[in-house]
Amino acid sequence: ILAYRNGRKPYLKQEQQNESNKRNKNFQSEHPFMNRLSDWVKTRDEFSTTDALIGSRCRTEESLRQNDFKEEVHCLRALGHQKDDHQTRANGKRSYFWRKT
Repeated sequence: ILAYRNGRKPYLKQEQQNESNKRNKNFQSEHPFMNRLSDWVKTRDEFSTTDALIGSRCRTEESLRQNDFKEEVHCLRALGHQKDDHQTRANGKRSYFWRKT
C-alpha cells in the first residue's frame, strides 16, 4: 500500500507482461468458430459479419442469433481484422465491413 501511495503503479515491465501473455495463451480455449472462420477469411479482402458467419458455414441464415455476432467479433479481432468505422452500401443493404489490418 505504501508503494502505491508513493506513486508506484502495480504494472509489470513490458518484457514481463509479454511473457505473461504468452503463458496465458496456452490456457485459453479455442472458440468453435475459429477454424472455419480462419480458413474462410483468408480468401476475402472485405466482408460483413453476416457474410462471414454464413460463408464460413458457422451458421445458416435461419439459425443466426444475436449472440453469434458478438462471438464472431471476438474471433475476427483475434484473427487480425478490423471493422470499418462507417457503413457501406452493398447489394442494397448498408453494412459494416471487416478488413485485415
